[in-house]
Amino acid sequence: MNTTFSYWTRRLRSIYQLYGRRLFIVDFLILISWLFRCISEGLVLIIRSAAGTIRWAGNVLYRIVAFFAYAATFFTRTVGRSAMRVTEVSLKTTEHATIQTAHVTKKVTFGGVRLGLAIIDFLGEGTINLFIMIFRGIRWVIQGICYVAAYAIHLIFIRPFLLLASIFSYITRSVLGSAHRTGDDTIGFVTSFHPIHPPQGWQRTLISFVIMSIVLIAPFTAVQSLRAMERVKVDTVTQAMSGVDAFSKAQDALLNKDVGSASTYFSESYSRFLEAEGALVSIPPFVFDLAQYIPGMGKEAAEGRKLLEAGKELSLAGQSLTTAFNPLVHIDELSSRSLLSVADTVQKSLSESLPHLQIASDLVESVDPSFLPEKQRELLVKAHHQLPMVVATAHDMSDALVVLHNALGADQKKRYLVILQNNTEIRPTGGFIGSFALIDIDRGVITSIEVPQGGSYDLQGQLAAHVISPDPIHLVNPQWQFQDANWFPDFPTSAKKLEWFFEKSGGSSVDGVIAINAKMGADILKLTGPIPMPAYNKTISADNFLLEIQKAVEIEYDRVENKPKKLISDLVPEVISRLSNTSSKDYDALLQMLVHSLSVSDIQVYLNDGPDQERLKHLGLGGHIKTSPRDYAMVVDSNIAGGKTDGVIHTKAHELVVVNDDGTIDVTTRLWREHTGVKGDLFTGVNNVDYMRMYVPEGSRLMSAQGFNAPDPSLFKNPPLDDKPDQDLMAIQGAVAYDPVGMYVNNEFGKTVFGNWVQTKPGQTSLVEIKYRLPFKIKDLVTSTGEYGYMLLLQRQSASVVNDYSVDVVLPSSYDMTWTLPKDMTLTDNTWHWTSASFEEDAVIAFQFHKR
Repeated sequence: MNTTFSYWTRRLRSIYQLYGRRLFIVDFLILISWLFRCISEGLVLIIRSAAGTIRWAGNVLYRIVAFFAYAATFFTRTVGRSAMRVTEVSLKTTEHATIQTAHVTKKVTFGGVRLGLAIIDFLGEGTINLFIMIFRGIRWVIQGICYVAAYAIHLIFIRPFLLLASIFSYITRSVLGSAHRTGDDTIGFVTSFHPIHPPQGWQRTLISFVIMSIVLIAPFTAVQSLRAMERVKVDTVTQAMSGVDAFSKAQDALLNKDVGSASTYFSESYSRFLEAEGALVSIPPFVFDLAQYIPGMGKEAAEGRKLLEAGKELSLAGQSLTTAFNPLVHIDELSSRSLLSVADTVQKSLSESLPHLQIASDLVESVDPSFLPEKQRELLVKAHHQLPMVVATAHDMSDALVVLHNALGADQKKRYLVILQNNTEIRPTGGFIGSFALIDIDRGVITSIEVPQGGSYDLQGQLAAHVISPDPIHLVNPQWQFQDANWFPDFPTSAKKLEWFFEKSGGSSVDGVIAINAKMGADILKLTGPIPMPAYNKTISADNFLLEIQKAVEIEYDRVENKPKKLISDLVPEVISRLSNTSSKDYDALLQMLVHSLSVSDIQVYLNDGPDQERLKHLGLGGHIKTSPRDYAMVVDSNIAGGKTDGVIHTKAHELVVVNDDGTIDVTTRLWREHTGVKGDLFTGVNNVDYMRMYVPEGSRLMSAQGFNAPDPSLFKNPPLDDKPDQDLMAIQGAVAYDPVGMYVNNEFGKTVFGNWVQTKPGQTSLVEIKYRLPFKIKDLVTSTGEYGYMLLLQRQSASVVNDYSVDVVLPSSYDMTWTLPKDMTLTDNTWHWTSASFEEDAVIAFQFHKR
């Protein structure tokens, strides 16, 4: 037994002596490697903890600083708002000052306070953002340094030793047959060799923080902002609607040609919208988005935001429009600036304002008036109707200024044929053409004026083309000539014929034709004052203009010299010179007069430039025959051999529109012409001879005619045998038939024309009546609403004077009227009545009705 024990003792000693030292070395190396690994992991843990602590401390410090920054900003805003309220109260105590001074003081003071608030807001927000950037940067820099340091220690010092120890451990254990254990550990450690990342779960922490902020902080901020929005809502809406109202007043002023008031209202509108916008400075944009999801406030927020956006657009438009009208308001500056440069300045400003106007009009149109308080609701409804009119007016003015730019020779020299029409001897475009002028314009400056001293008759002997005149003119001249060329009430057509006669008489080509009625001479002389004409022993004034001119050209001129229009030739340059030197205070009156004369066709313009002529037609300034989708009426008088008597003819007109039970519509037109002249008086004491034409819807059927009286057929002259029919006349008027009821009937300009003679002696009154049936029935008048709609366009002849124009519309008892235009039409026994004491411009009568 002892022998056996001794044997194994020796064997174990021998084994230890053989392998023990190796195993000890290996185990020691393994121990050292794991010790390195524990140390490295400990260092990583310490570094991570330090980085987390630094990050937590940075976040706490960041929130503390942000709190104080927001508190400082809130305090400065509160102080600023209080300053605004104190300023407003102090301004209200100075109401004894003039309106203009108070307005300027308020604007400047509020502007200064608002600027101060803006600076405060900017500095407050800037401070907050600066602290945010600084502490966020410090936090991430410290964390970055910690992570980089930990990674560097691991990479440079620890991991190489761990890797070498693991490899050595793996080799030695393989020699002893224990590779299966140490290899798995080494491979596992090597595969875990990866860079250091931020702590796990940081995304979840960030999301939790955001959610908690929204849940705990955002509601308080939102509620506070919503309350603030509710507080400023009334003030904002009031200021915004005041701005819209001022804009509407500016539009009304433009329609009334009151440029000075328009500019004032545009400036007021701009100020109102700025104040409305300032009231919402403290409301963050996200509050409007949030309010849309709150019951009872969502619609108000959406509509209010649209109204505010409309206000901003109108503010921008108003700013441009104010700039546009300043040259016209400060009209005295025109003396040192050309009309062309003023027109270009105004047109540019209008073009800049049009996009803003259109956007604002669309936004206001989309706003629901029901969300507004009752007081402002009416203003919004008014804006719904008037803003589109403002846009249309701005478009029209822009087009007019484009035409003016081109017509004044901005790009190339222009020459115009200017005809002077005597409206006391009325003709289709306004009056008999006794004189004409050629005017050259270059870059807005008149460079040449030529007025033939013989007037229109200077062209008679030079006429190379001989054509037959219209039949009524045969009473004075069967050969058609320049002075009778304005036979068509459509001015563009007459203007083209005037150009044709002028060129056929040896005249140069022109860029357009301008017709001016003689009545404008008196209006201009009111501005220039009396003009002495010593060579004629006369002083021409507004009171004697027509009489003295007619005496000079009809009686007093030298028969040997035969220059009856010499006085006009000498007077025109004097008038233009006076207008050029007119005092600044009279420029506005001159502008008003020109605009009014264009609107009532005392000035008519035709341009050979196609696009510009289309613009004139769109603006209603071309003197063209208008179109109407329904009923239409125009009475055209032509004084032929009736002296200068139209100045003493008083006319009254009445239209009776009867809607029959079978749906047909009959119209009866009655015209009274009273001759107030005295027999034997110079120029006016003779028989008034008028070829009257009435233009009605094409296809109308004549039913009866009464009161017409044609001159003796023997007074009409036959045309020369070698004269030919005029091709333009034949193409325009077509075939003229004599109806059995006693009227000449033809079609021209898309209308049916009834014509015949009316003669009125001094002291007498003529009454004529024309009855006709319209080419459509009630069933053809159905509107989109299912009701019946009727419209009558009454077009006025240039220079025509109708002292009393009335319209009666009679409906069957089974029909009820639902809407009328004008709204002041009166109802008597199912007859609707409209009257105008002075028919100076075209009129529209319209109404809707339905069957019971």
